[in-house]
Amino acid sequence: MRKFNLKEALEGKPVVTRNGELVTEIIQFANISSPYCIAGVCNGTIYTWSIDGQIDVISDLEHKKDLFMAEEKKTFWINVWKHFKDGSISTTIHSRKDKCDMEIDELLSHTLIKTIEITE
Repeated sequence: MRKFNLKEALEGKPVVTRNGELVTEIIQFANISSPYCIAGVCNGTIYTWSIDGQIDVISDLEHKKDLFMAEEKKTFWINVWKHFKDGSISTTIHSRKDKCDMEIDELLSHTLIKTIEITE
């Protein structure tokens, strides 16, 4: 988990609590005097946080409801090829599906065996 980033959270990037619960409907109140001017929904309950993502509780300790930016999943595509002449196998990896698809038309000395999608 990455440190809470209010700008990214308000743009809709995924936010989770310290214990991994998803937080949705995050808003910032501009005209209130409380330092806990961020509100959001976690498991059907509304909570408030400071602008740095600390939950509104009386404690100096780390709390399980403190906010963090969720790790975003990454997807890769791997083409597995067989060479016409010697039958050797090779692979190519791409971070964009369209680039993976374009490569299929370009390699004339190989036969595409399979395209594998991996999400981490």
